Amino acid sequence: MKVRARWPLRAIGLLAFGTAAAMPWSITPSPKPVVPHVAVDPEIERVARYLEWRAPVSIDPLLRRQVATAVVEEARRAGFDSLFILAVMEVESDFLPDAVSNANARGLLQLRAVTLKEIARHEELPEKAAFEPESVANLRFGIRYLAMMERRFRTRERALAAWNAGPGAVEKALSETGEVPERWLAFARKVNREHRRLRTRLGTEAPTTMAQAPRAAIRAE
Repeated sequence: MKVRARWPLRAIGLLAFGTAAAMPWSITPSPKPVVPHVAVDPEIERVARYLEWRAPVSIDPLLRRQVATAVVEEARRAGFDSLFILAVMEVESDFLPDAVSNANARGLLQLRAVTLKEIARHEELPEKAAFEPESVANLRFGIRYLAMMERRFRTRERALAAWNAGPGAVEKALSETGEVPERWLAFARKVNREHRRLRTRLGTEAPTTMAQAPRAAIRAE
């Protein structure tokens, strides 16, 4: 029986292995998954940070983000400063989403069910509002109602008086005396003081009245 020597094959194998080991290895990393970039809205962040500081317990983190988004979006739509809306919330509810007044007004902006129903007849919220808590949807309605009052009464003070006492009462007073009673203007002054305080604390980047807003942001009824 003839046996073939194996050492030449072994030598060739060792030579090939040594050559491969001496070559530099280049490992191409697997491509990283593409994460879509989501732009951060600085105004929403500013409002959210303030809510975190001002209402860390009463408004939980998820609701805080939804409230901040609604405030900024609706304020821009109406031509308001976001801080003005925060000032109304401060005076009305002390940032308590579950606050209920003696007149059964509810929520962050203290609106009665009959008022919300009336606003809903004229205003249609964005589709995403269907996925928001009722308190946030009502907040959107409230900001739109405040814009309606300012368009109707033309000045911030009278709009706030109408918000507080009712538009019918303010119109009656104006028709009879040409003036708004002091007891109703006191609410307006309180909100305006809080608005000035917030602007001093947080800055003054946004418009303060509807007259300063872009024309497209002011929509007729």
